[in-house]
Amino acid sequence: MMQKRVLLINPPTGLMIREDRCQASVNNNPLVMRPPIDLMYVAASLEAHGFECRLRDYPLLRKSWKDFDSELREFNPDVLVMSTTISTLVNDLHAASMAKNYNPDILTIAKGPHFKVEDQRALRDFPDLDVAVHGESEIPISECCTKNGLSEVRGITYRDRSTGNILRTERPPLLDDLDALPLPARHLIDNSLYVRPDTLEPQTTIQTARGCPWSCIYCLSPVVYGSQVRQRSPESLVAEVEHCKTRYGIQNFIFLADTFTVNKKWVISLCKLLIERNLKVSWACNSRVNTLDEERIQWMKKAGCWLIAFGTESGNDEHLKLMKKGTTTEFAKPAIDLCRKYGIKSYTYFIFGLPWETKDSARKTIQFAKWLDADIAEFYTAYPLPGTELAKMAEEMGLYEKSALRESHLGAYEPAILRTPELSPQDILRYSTQARMEFYMRPKYIIRKLTGIRSYNELKAHLTFGYQLLRGVFTVRRRAAMST
Repeated sequence: MMQKRVLLINPPTGLMIREDRCQASVNNNPLVMRPPIDLMYVAASLEAHGFECRLRDYPLLRKSWKDFDSELREFNPDVLVMSTTISTLVNDLHAASMAKNYNPDILTIAKGPHFKVEDQRALRDFPDLDVAVHGESEIPISECCTKNGLSEVRGITYRDRSTGNILRTERPPLLDDLDALPLPARHLIDNSLYVRPDTLEPQTTIQTARGCPWSCIYCLSPVVYGSQVRQRSPESLVAEVEHCKTRYGIQNFIFLADTFTVNKKWVISLCKLLIERNLKVSWACNSRVNTLDEERIQWMKKAGCWLIAFGTESGNDEHLKLMKKGTTTEFAKPAIDLCRKYGIKSYTYFIFGLPWETKDSARKTIQFAKWLDADIAEFYTAYPLPGTELAKMAEEMGLYEKSALRESHLGAYEPAILRTPELSPQDILRYSTQARMEFYMRPKYIIRKLTGIRSYNELKAHLTFGYQLLRGVFTVRRRAAMST
């Protein structure tokens, strides 16, 4: 029997972070493209079952639909797996139509966290889509390719080919033992294309855990991965780090977790093992402002941590309570100060436009961000991702049109999706843009950054972001002038 072929793709529909826990445009943000870790895990699982896989990150490769068409004809896959986001879904699923035009018998599968809610609608709207995965994707996609019928696969919504009916199966239990997953199929991508922004050295993502015990209303993590934290063993993680370093020459990592620092004992054990193995790698991670202390950060610094990202979100304690953040503003400054004390860069995230946002609260958040004075800050407009409590709340309050989700681009300077009782989408975008301008254009900040530059690549990264910032601010102001 001929070996079955599977083509896994990020469709050529824009530079996006397409991870199950994060959807964001990379354009005009201080974000970097990460390797498609979700697809790499799926590919590794399929290869373990004997399938021949190809993985194509078309946006990063600067490839077009014409290139995708050529790939279909040359590779002739039996299965197409597409990684989608809610804002690019309409364009993403053009890939399914092209695949069916070439081969009507091809099985088309789409993954994305929005399918927990948008699954049946997607299959109704896109007749060339056969399967939508509405949970962790490795096992369901593997079973779609190996089981006798789709009705036997848990965690999917599918189109019955004989009747045309759209059917939904129950979700399987979440994976308990993440160590049991095969290593992501890094041999299927060009690892040199994914780089650390300041040094332009190859950088990859290592998933360290899944699940989050907190219930922030805007976040997809508990929707996709549940509230129980499932951590890989330090031994498994260090083995993957060593594999990346010896086989691919990668020495820079993003340690991906819903909250990396949630378990102090686990963090310290991992750091000690990295030091013991003398791997001498650099890595970034995320944290909550209230799950970082001096002992943790000391070990993290010794083990190679160079950046920590924090979801600070707001400068208003009442807003943090309403969004169910589970922390307060008083924890933020000590966390940033700890990073500065140990020479670790700090990265803060803020959200404008949640349903209770006002002019005064937006200004308070801008002032709070400047007072925290992190090394990097990003300012987003609230986005009601399907399946989140925010989406339900905003819909009940009539704060957005659901059709707008498929028309947005999740870009830093794109119109906001939500409005609030006091602020229009244009107002919310204006505040997020103003926050970015005020934060980065402070003389104190500019001087600190310029005096801290250690390489040409770092200078280039700063200049590129500065250009994008000014262009974005000009674009927003020009739109506002045209609308008045």
